Amino acid sequence: MKNLTIFLLFFLLKTAAFSQEFDKLIEEGDVFYNDKNYEKAAEIFTKAIAAAPQNSKGYWYRGDAYMENRNYTKAIADYTKAIEIEPGFWSFYKKRGDCYYALEQYKPAAKDFGKALELKPTESILWLYRGDAYLNLKQNDLACADYAKAFELGDVSAKTQAKSINCDWAKAADVPCVQGEQSIRKVEIDPFTGAVFISKGLSYDKFEFKPEDEVGYITGPRIGKDQSFDVKILEPQGFCADGDGNVFVGIGLILYDENQTELANIADIYAEKNEGLPAEFLKSLTATLSFTQLETGKNYLVKVRFFDKRGTGELFVEMPFISALKTDMFNNTSTTVNTLGEGIKSAAVGAQIKDLSFKNTTTKAAITNLDLKGNQRYSINLQGVKSISSNAQYLLRIVNEIGETIHTETGKAVLKGGNLDVNIPAGKLLQGNYTIWVKLFDATQNNLGVAIPVYVQ
Repeated sequence: MKNLTIFLLFFLLKTAAFSQEFDKLIEEGDVFYNDKNYEKAAEIFTKAIAAAPQNSKGYWYRGDAYMENRNYTKAIADYTKAIEIEPGFWSFYKKRGDCYYALEQYKPAAKDFGKALELKPTESILWLYRGDAYLNLKQNDLACADYAKAFELGDVSAKTQAKSINCDWAKAADVPCVQGEQSIRKVEIDPFTGAVFISKGLSYDKFEFKPEDEVGYITGPRIGKDQSFDVKILEPQGFCADGDGNVFVGIGLILYDENQTELANIADIYAEKNEGLPAEFLKSLTATLSFTQLETGKNYLVKVRFFDKRGTGELFVEMPFISALKTDMFNNTSTTVNTLGEGIKSAAVGAQIKDLSFKNTTTKAAITNLDLKGNQRYSINLQGVKSISSNAQYLLRIVNEIGETIHTETGKAVLKGGNLDVNIPAGKLLQGNYTIWVKLFDATQNNLGVAIPVYVQ
């Protein structure tokens, strides 16, 4: 037992010595490799392999030296040995595939790139290189599919290769941009702020109004004079890409006072920015706004325009607001969607609303749908309103189907038993679709907003 212990200790010491020698030789060979003395580097890496023949790193490094010296056959042998020792390292297959490709052995090259993809499917260059191998094998359908995947993962050069063999997806990506004014796709009102979103040619997933560099959301019509805030569009779609898959975004804004006098007008804050952005990286659009010189207590309107510089798609945000000492904001919001009726959106901070109903004040009858008659008068009854003080105010805004605000009023919110009646001047409305926005807010942060789609017959 004593002799066995001594032998085991000797073996461990010897293994540690070999490991130190291996690391030293790898570092020494790397110096020559970086100086592009690949022959000397390979010589030293050979000594490292002798010191640790079961370490894949020695074969890997010597294979790199052989490949740089265009000794592809020896490099293939070293990468093969590295794969035997460590089969789960995708780069070994990629490097061996590079060597096969350089030797014009495209079938094993494609096979190695494919094996590397099994281990690293998100590596765009592997899809590109296997596509090149398929191209040389005259397997254009497979090449087109690989080029499409490489382009999807961000390699814009894949599109050039795809166009050279007339891949359908590459030709479709070069469809000319739409010209002329585009029709309105959607008009939407933010229940919290009353901002109107009008999309023409562009679409989006959702929007946010957030204080810049702070946690929380803007939840009411009051914007603090010293508060910068972001108008953020998430997942914008519909921009026209150029031949390399890049899109070009513009952002402009106009500011008006309560008399519709123009106070500021910027056509494009990115006017000097000519480089594009890969379409797949366009996850959001943000306009950061700050109004420090406005008069407290006054009403203003800001219009923000996000637009496509190559096409004609546009997305407008029109946000009336009150300049205040403090912004209506909260770090957590309670938002309900479609709980008060079909298509109705409500959002609240602190406050609550149980239900709402319409009443025909001409016939004194309650109505059960959102179809109104233009020659009648109506009121909205907000029911079960809680946590709003008795000195609360209301805002009423009516927006038509092309995003125009055609009626605005404000007044004291007289709550009776938790209910509030707000008159709707439907008699002044032409036939069509409208959105009615009602906002209740008091001196505290408690507030609620409701956006109601209606149709006037």
